[in-house]
Amino acid sequence: MMPSIVKTGLSRMSVDEKFWHYPPYWRRLAAFAHANILIETLEMDSKEAVDDFTGWLDNLITPKEVSATLLDMRKEPMWRFWDMTSLNLKDMIVGRLMLIKNWRVKSGLMFTNSHLVDSAIEDLDGEGSLLSIRRFSPLQDKRRIESMDSIEKIDSDLVTEFFSDIIDELGREPTGVVWKKLVVACRVQCFDSNLFDNLIKSVGNLTLEKEEKERFFNTLESAAEIAAVQRCKALADAVTHALVKAAGKFSTALDAKIGYYIILMSSGAIIDDSDWTEWIGKKMSEYAFSVPKGEACQQLLANLDDLSSLMKLKERCLGRARKLAVSGIN
Repeated sequence: MMPSIVKTGLSRMSVDEKFWHYPPYWRRLAAFAHANILIETLEMDSKEAVDDFTGWLDNLITPKEVSATLLDMRKEPMWRFWDMTSLNLKDMIVGRLMLIKNWRVKSGLMFTNSHLVDSAIEDLDGEGSLLSIRRFSPLQDKRRIESMDSIEKIDSDLVTEFFSDIIDELGREPTGVVWKKLVVACRVQCFDSNLFDNLIKSVGNLTLEKEEKERFFNTLESAAEIAAVQRCKALADAVTHALVKAAGKFSTALDAKIGYYIILMSSGAIIDDSDWTEWIGKKMSEYAFSVPKGEACQQLLANLDDLSSLMKLKERCLGRARKLAVSGIN
């Protein structure tokens, strides 16, 4: 239940003007503490009760709250709601202890009870959680993939082999489970230009005619998340281009909303604020022009209004996109 409760609590905080001046990681800390208290209060044992409760929580999330979350991701893209579990935080704490121990040993300093750290590392290895110890905690501030100093070198044999295997998988199944692997890997390893070239090519070849709708959206969502975490503008451009090409074939308001979320997520690849403002205004206008008239345009207009309300007045850049959406409602 932890991630679902954190997600709901943090979403509420993120759209409340009283919390806007607090950094995202402080809101996360408050949401995590709140979730712990609720879980201790609820103490649910039934799997069915847990599923019902988390489903109810998901239904509480509003589109504006999702937009606020994606804007936060642009500033600090190294975590997800599902990382906010007691187990993941334990992994990250062990990782910090391991780094401290290694530093003290190299410096010739004592590290009291170091055997407890060794034991914890062995336990994580047995649980297959060693990968998580190299990641930044969601409670740390302004962490990005490019600032990870413990990251494995791109030119190492293991990383080169991993990238090569991923490229082969993409060739065999361009919309397969490989994208889920990449979403995990993008937070622990910098990608090289060859892998990015292949990801951009795969996204560029995506069409709604060839892929079922769910697979199409899932692949683009994964690609958008990778673009945001790895700060790859070219991949973000490829994602939005694929959406704009397919938008004319959308049949529901939900399709239009998912496309909007994916574009907003991919915008996390744009670091500079002025560049982001120009980029998001242009991409949302292209998208609004391509979305079918009627309920899809009405849904997009509602999403654009939510996004505008979360931006500073001088940074609002969605006027043209809104006009295009309005013209498509009637």
